[in-house]
Amino acid sequence: MTFKKNSVQIIGSYNDLLDEQYDLNIELHSGDNLTWSHCGLTADYVAQFYSKILPTENPTSNEIFHTINYIANELLENAFKFKSDGHIVLQSIIDHRASSKLTLIISNQININQVDPLIEQLSILINSDVEQLMLEKLEANAISDDDSTSCLGFITMINDYDASLGWKISGNENEKITISIMAQISIDNFGTKK
Repeated sequence: MTFKKNSVQIIGSYNDLLDEQYDLNIELHSGDNLTWSHCGLTADYVAQFYSKILPTENPTSNEIFHTINYIANELLENAFKFKSDGHIVLQSIIDHRASSKLTLIISNQININQVDPLIEQLSILINSDVEQLMLEKLEANAISDDDSTSCLGFITMINDYDASLGWKISGNENEKITISIMAQISIDNFGTKK
């Protein structure tokens, strides 16, 4: 299936939170000064922010910090690794409507030639047994140095942190493709790795 440049495609568990007031809205602007270390620093900030405002009996603030830090860092590094130009936007909110969930959304632009291979990889991810897929990807990575299609970060988020992931891929006439990755984690599951 070929992605049409004027379309929107949703993969996995993605729902627009258009009417929401985000707790955090951070933009990392592209340029010569944006480096990998900014991903880690931003993830640290987001994790520190939530570890200070969430209740800390069970899970502890340390468990909250490490869960959010891992997921935010993976999403940011992924956006940094595959961005074409423009900036990276991180938005987050705690949604108390159904059950308390932390939602992280990372958005960036990618090249149109990255879209179809990405959709193929994501289709495999959401339609596979995650534990089996993790083993297959680990074995493949042991043989090859190319980790650009491994999805191990996504697999780890699902398998170890019980995150719900979704992707929104949006195109326009100018062949600008925006990808938004949504990770939702139940606050009750923080610190309870499988």
